[in-house]
Amino acid sequence: MARNTPSWKHRYSRCLALTDFVLILIAVASAQIIRFGVDQQDLAIRATDRGSFAINYTALSLVLALGWMLSLSAFSTRNEMVFGVGAEEYRRVATATFATFGLLAIIAFSLRSQIGRGHVFIALPLGLLRHPSTRRRDDPPDP
Repeated sequence: MARNTPSWKHRYSRCLALTDFVLILIAVASAQIIRFGVDQQDLAIRATDRGSFAINYTALSLVLALGWMLSLSAFSTRNEMVFGVGAEEYRRVATATFATFGLLAIIAFSLRSQIGRGHVFIALPLGLLRHPSTRRRDDPPDP
């Protein structure tokens, strides 16, 4: 094997990242479509007693997806030492997912907004329940 060629573990880790990204986009988009349909919706957030602002739910969904991906990375769910090692990999995925949605809930509560309901009740279970099915693999032999 050439020195610059990544091992199967590196390739597998990149495949996991891509699969995670696709699953997260499906989960978040499904939550938005189920909750609001295909029409564009804005969320009004009352930031202070004197003012408020609006954010588009599609933008919010993209921020959530990015945050979820960052959380999966921060909890090392695609680390070569973890994948395929049984329950530890799944525990990290679950912890990262709950941390993401916990942060979403804290932000929603502190802004007194309805940001999280649709995403928490739809995207969280969709994403969390689909992740284990994408993380099964057979170990190829190391060259």
